Amino acid sequence: MGQQVLIIGRLRPDLGVSGTHEGVPVADVRHPDAVQDAIGRLAGDGDTLLVLCGLDDAAEIRRQLALVSLALPHVTTVLEPMAGSPLAVAAVATLVNDPSRSAGAAGEPDPAAQLRTLDTLREQIWSAVWLPSVSRLSTPAPSLGQHVRSWFGGPGFLAVHGDDARVVPCRGTTLPDTQDAPPGGVLMVADSGAPAWVVPAAMQAVGATSRIDYPSWRDPRDAFGVSACVELVVLPGDLDEAGATGSRAAADPAVAADSEASRECPGCGRRHHRPVCPYCRMVRVAPPDAPGTRPEPDRSDPAAGIPAPENSDDDLQGAQA
Repeated sequence: MGQQVLIIGRLRPDLGVSGTHEGVPVADVRHPDAVQDAIGRLAGDGDTLLVLCGLDDAAEIRRQLALVSLALPHVTTVLEPMAGSPLAVAAVATLVNDPSRSAGAAGEPDPAAQLRTLDTLREQIWSAVWLPSVSRLSTPAPSLGQHVRSWFGGPGFLAVHGDDARVVPCRGTTLPDTQDAPPGGVLMVADSGAPAWVVPAAMQAVGATSRIDYPSWRDPRDAFGVSACVELVVLPGDLDEAGATGSRAAADPAVAADSEASRECPGCGRRHHRPVCPYCRMVRVAPPDAPGTRPEPDRSDPAAGIPAPENSDDDLQGAQA
């Protein structure tokens, strides 16, 4: 059984309603028929489909996937909403879709290794966007003062995504509040016509060792309410380690025996490392000897620290006699 990767979201007009973007299949959430057609083309009998999307479209995509499951019951879809910009979604999808990072013994993408790579990148990447104005930005939500400041121009704002999403005003030609970016990482840039100082300032602020220019699959006017912006994503410097354990486990049975990614779900039989199966939603129960589980104490051993049962009145009277 294989696993394909698909991005669903609001595509740029020149991408149409479905197709590929930088080698990754894409479909437009505003066209449910195109979404179903894309899923039908990608997933064969018994295959699974890893669907990546932004948080703002997750509810609608979940509804569409539920309808697709009725029309295509042989396809199992796994929805993975991503916090961050469209560029962050594309970066993770591209790396998860890369066979060199998640190949099994036969050279095909290994679903367990793909999930491992996805979760590793989700924890480690840093995503932000430089904007000249936040007057039409909804996520992260700017303050009233930042809205007012947008009316008068200036060096712009940095909208940082993630658990602590925030909007920070820029001062001069430097980018603020980049301390959460992984040091020595790789900077991915989707520049849609911002001032020339922004990208060099980003390189310096995050301490990136290299830069990759990568077009975004979403129109900035639709995503951020501006015609010019710079989407910024910092990938970890040790990028080759992302998903490496899963890949080795997929290719080497000896490694698979010791890898969490190699455990099979008792419900559907698919391998994954998560506590809840992404395919059938069964909760994994750790084996008795797994780390973090506590064996049942021996009640016959006084050293176990378990109080003896209280004697009844009849037992006490018998003992006194």
